[in-house]
Amino acid sequence: WHQLPRKQLHSDGQRRVDYVLTYPVKKPVACSLRRGPHNSGEDLRHHQAQRAGNPSCPQSLPMADVEGGALNGHEDHKAFRREEFEGKLRDMGLELEKEETKIPGVGFVKIHAPWNVLCREAEFMKLKMPTKKVYEVKQSSGIVEKISSLVSKVLEPLHPHVKMVQIMQLISVNCLLQLLYEEWANYSVFYKYQPIGLVRKYFGEKIGLYFAWLGLYTQMLIPASVVGVIVFLYGCATVDDNIPSMEICHPKNNITMCPLCDRVCSYWKLSTACGTARASHLFDNPTTVFFSIFMALWAAMFMEHWKRRQMRLNYEWDLTGFEEEEVSNTKRHHLLSKSSCESVHYKCS
Repeated sequence: WHQLPRKQLHSDGQRRVDYVLTYPVKKPVACSLRRGPHNSGEDLRHHQAQRAGNPSCPQSLPMADVEGGALNGHEDHKAFRREEFEGKLRDMGLELEKEETKIPGVGFVKIHAPWNVLCREAEFMKLKMPTKKVYEVKQSSGIVEKISSLVSKVLEPLHPHVKMVQIMQLISVNCLLQLLYEEWANYSVFYKYQPIGLVRKYFGEKIGLYFAWLGLYTQMLIPASVVGVIVFLYGCATVDDNIPSMEICHPKNNITMCPLCDRVCSYWKLSTACGTARASHLFDNPTTVFFSIFMALWAAMFMEHWKRRQMRLNYEWDLTGFEEEEVSNTKRHHLLSKSSCESVHYKCS
């Protein structure tokens, strides 16, 4: 900022002028009347008395005085509105500086936006800031570069390479399909992470987000399934020590039970419920209480992980301003694969 011209800075020479507002400035005319909208009669009588005591003042008609007062009242109203607007700008955190001496009849309001105000508004507007410095590549202007550019234009064919462009697009689409088949739609690569970037490039953002969620959900199911298997194995190991199951399955405690209904049902033995009692212990044992608490925490952890994953993909894929209606790329790739260009045989490296 210190290298900017003086006219692009405020009077202190430190703050940069980011925006300039202009407005007309009308100087008060001699023997004119500045009045508000509510005191026209009193100001008119006072002005007439001043004009009678001042012989140098021309004897104008009272109607002209009233018109001049109305004009000044209109200017006062505009000045009030302007001050109100400037006050709201100051409330937003902007820094203002007035200047009415440079050009006669024109006033300037120089506005400076501090860095914290810019950061706040950038967060509201979801603007992105580069994370690293970008260096501009200067175009060379030597005679050799100009000659080579001229030669390339002369040797360039007259007709555009429409067919070549279609062939290159077809090659890129087919290579993308081959990569998806080898790295994604194949059971032999189940242990690898999904190529979400390729899925998004071929199917679009919506399908890409779905498979990103599915991959994270499958990944988070691994600890839940491990804990569930441990709980099940604990039930299998302690089923023979379960007292209710032992009493039901014991042959000496073969108790005759009453019918379960009034007319159709008959008497039955308690030992017939032995298998049901042992099976219920496999899924309903003391460790299932711990498993239920663990699953509640697991659900909360999964939601937080997905929120972070989704925000990261939104930033990488530039979906912060993503609309609901999305133009799918699948149809375009399908049409390219069936285009009328010549067949190309290649091998993707």
